[in-house]
Amino acid sequence: MYCDLTVMYCDLTVMYCDLTVTHCDLTVTYCDLTVMYCDLTVTSCDLTVTYCDLTVTYCDLTVMYCDLTVMYCDLTVMYCDLTVISL
Repeated sequence: MYCDLTVMYCDLTVMYCDLTVTHCDLTVTYCDLTVMYCDLTVTSCDLTVTYCDLTVTYCDLTVMYCDLTVMYCDLTVMYCDLTVISL
């Protein structure tokens, strides 16, 4: 219902990621995400989502610095219902 996430430093390295989600129903009432520094490196990512229903009422996203490197990404979304009331 309420998510207040503050990340000062995040260094994430993923060599291979195979994620399969059959049904995803995510409802967030309030989300305050603050990232000061984020270094994300993904070599190979295979993401398959069959059904995704994402509802965000209020989302405050602040990113100070983000270095994103993706070598290989295979994203397949069969059905996605995204609703953002206030951004």
